[in-house]
Amino acid sequence: MAIPRKLDGDLAALGDTASTITTTLQTMNHASARDVPGMRARLRENLQTFVDQVMDMADEAAGR
Repeated sequence: MAIPRKLDGDLAALGDTASTITTTLQTMNHASARDVPGMRARLRENLQTFVDQVMDMADEAAGR
């Protein structure tokens, strides 16, 4: 069995963030109108986290 590397943990964290994003979207579909603005704000934060994680991984892959 292979020894887990940092990339493995990073990919798992990325998957967790993606799952949070899709769950938020599913919940928004059934949320009351008054809850949507707060959910959109959390969604934006989670999307920014996702982008940051991907860009950090790209920098590591490029040796930066």
